[in-house]
Amino acid sequence: MNTEADPGPSVLLIHERYRQRAGEDAVFDAELELLQRRDHAVETLIIDNDAIPDDPGIVRKARLGLETVWSYRAAALIERRLRERPVDVVHVHNSFPL
Repeated sequence: MNTEADPGPSVLLIHERYRQRAGEDAVFDAELELLQRRDHAVETLIIDNDAIPDDPGIVRKARLGLETVWSYRAAALIERRLRERPVDVVHVHNSFPL
């Protein structure tokens, strides 16, 4: 366990949850719990795939496809979060497709 003198690194865990709970979701939750038990300062940034409409239409589908490679919106969200609350370590679990 870390002590007051050595609190350990601060961590930002980033994850995009699946529509149906999957193994990666369980791993994310377990890692979060483990880091918190070890007294690390842990922040989370969680996006949910439920934000994707069931029938997104052709424009939204194209946008999702392009954003799978690089999402300026996601990059801006992460940059804003890190400016507000800097951390030592960023660990990304699932980043697709949002």
